[in-house]
Amino acid sequence: MKELKCPAQCDCLLVAALCVNAGIINNEQLNTFSFLVIVNSTLANVRMEFVTSCAFFSLIDAKLTLDCQLFHPQQMVHLYITQNIFKVVESNCFKGGTHLKIIKLINNKIEMLEQNAFAQVGNLRYLNLSYNHLVALAKNRFPEAPKLKGLSLIGTSLDSCKSNMLQDLNLEILETNDYHLCCVVPNSTECNAERPWHIWCSRLLPTTSLKATYISLSTLSVCLIVVSIICLLMAKNKKNKAFTISAVAVSIGEIISAVYFFILCIADATLASDFILYEQQWRSSVGCSAAATLHFLFNILDPTLLYFLSLSRLMVVKHPLETKLTSISFVWNSIILIIICTVCVSLLIATLIHIKFHNKLPTSLCVFFVDPVTADVSIKTVTFIVASLHVVISVAISITHCLLLSEVKESANRVSSVAGKAKSTGMTLQLVVVTASNLISWIPADIIFIVSLFLTTYPPQMLLWTVVAIAPNSCIINPAVFASTSARNVYRNRKSSPK
Repeated sequence: MKELKCPAQCDCLLVAALCVNAGIINNEQLNTFSFLVIVNSTLANVRMEFVTSCAFFSLIDAKLTLDCQLFHPQQMVHLYITQNIFKVVESNCFKGGTHLKIIKLINNKIEMLEQNAFAQVGNLRYLNLSYNHLVALAKNRFPEAPKLKGLSLIGTSLDSCKSNMLQDLNLEILETNDYHLCCVVPNSTECNAERPWHIWCSRLLPTTSLKATYISLSTLSVCLIVVSIICLLMAKNKKNKAFTISAVAVSIGEIISAVYFFILCIADATLASDFILYEQQWRSSVGCSAAATLHFLFNILDPTLLYFLSLSRLMVVKHPLETKLTSISFVWNSIILIIICTVCVSLLIATLIHIKFHNKLPTSLCVFFVDPVTADVSIKTVTFIVASLHVVISVAISITHCLLLSEVKESANRVSSVAGKAKSTGMTLQLVVVTASNLISWIPADIIFIVSLFLTTYPPQMLLWTVVAIAPNSCIINPAVFASTSARNVYRNRKSSPK
């Protein structure tokens, strides 16, 4: 047996050596020790062949770069390396380490694991990569070892990874403070990070039915809006040009809602099953910010334009000679002013919300009316203001339509013709449907948004279905009404025109 020589400034006992602040250590004096702990000391030779006979090895703050070509842990069982400066764990770095059961590479500034970096450690039971600078993980970066039961990734922020990166491992426990990683391990694996109640471990649009609904309603809305615009333009005449401009403006404004849905669908298709790993990046992305701003803009622009349309129709019927709402230039200027004001308000609210939440929206749905974590006062204020706007405009539109119907009926009675009565009936149906669509779109959605701000927990999909199945009803019903009535007018005009 080779004589054990304890290096200067180290403490040795039998086959164990502890070197703390030992300065420069001669590697050759460490060859025969089975238990080695080196702390804040420098190796005279950076080559690490001496660990071939070491069973338990700890290297702490030695400012050492791990050279995998020279590292052969043939007898090693436990490896602990921390506070060193190597950034890459190379392929087959632990070749020959068939006895290795525990590897701890903690706080070493590791940025990348090469493919099959742990391929030759078939008996590994526990791997700790905590507090490193890992930016990406993929399959085959971890050992394909059936005996690996524990993995620690505490304090590791993964900016680029795949949802299947841990699926092939038979882990019993994953130690992490990032709840997103708990979503990429099998259900049988215990994960110590608590996932927030409002986060779902799946795609942005978590169910096939929800995704199909988003895509179908968005496509249907755009098609109906385009058809309604075409029909309105075909049905225009000298008497109702101002109305045509207002109705077209309303239809174009409702496209904003469809654009919001398409942004969510594109994000869902792009991120797919990896969405949970990029959830925070998505909430702070330009795409999510744009979607939230468009959603808010739609919620204030659409009701404002609808009320302007209703008011203009009433004034034209009641005061056809005195009102300025028959003037095309006045209508154009009014619509442009409404658009400019609502866009400015939307951009201001978006800026304030982003400053408040440090450029990260509180929900991946990208809306300003939901805050499942803190129910912040700014979110509550915005939600109450928009809900109040919807209620006030809904009441105003209902009153305006009642007055308009009254004027139209009086006019029809004075005319006492079949055509006049038919026109009155058609307008009555149109106004009733438009009023009802606004009420069933705005009020229920506002109630759900407000109630959710005061609930501790609620089903996350409640808001998903509110955004897609309730709020956009007017974007489908109103264009359909405009398209049908305008198409009927086109048909009547062509039928009554001389051949």
